[in-house]
Amino acid sequence: MDDTIPNDLMPGSSFERMLVVGTTDLKSANYVTFNSTLADSKVQTGVKASATMTGFFPVVNYKNFTLIEGTIKYGVDIISAVTYCQELGFENEDIIVDVIMATYKTLQEVDASNFSTIQSLFRYLSITSYLSVMDQVTNSKHYYPDVTLNVVTPSEDISTFLTNISPYDFS
Repeated sequence: MDDTIPNDLMPGSSFERMLVVGTTDLKSANYVTFNSTLADSKVQTGVKASATMTGFFPVVNYKNFTLIEGTIKYGVDIISAVTYCQELGFENEDIIVDVIMATYKTLQEVDASNFSTIQSLFRYLSITSYLSVMDQVTNSKHYYPDVTLNVVTPSEDISTFLTNISPYDFS
């Protein structure tokens, strides 16, 4: 995964946005954030840890943390992004947050009548992830009416790849 984290997200590159990513420490269950004011290697560690889909990618050991994706605590962490900008001196009307969702823009209906246990679990995770993200976006619009939220979603539903897994894929 290290090779897939682009250097253009790092400070000093042509990427003109500030970056905040969240992870969860498996040891303490605490939420750990990384932002673009940190050294390049620390930001890359945060991006890598925030992308470790539990069960698909290994944990990231960093200092005394054992890190995995932050979505366990927050589907999207808009509060940390807004707070980070406010700490840098920005007024709410000058803050733009790009919310990048790993779920499709709407929750799709599926025929789950013949789902295996694993497929049902993945469908459950898709539903709870989607609802968590949408709740946080809706609440953030209420709490931060002057902040611009741009919600970016995949162009097609990517959750179906999880529900199309057969038990043989795990043997």
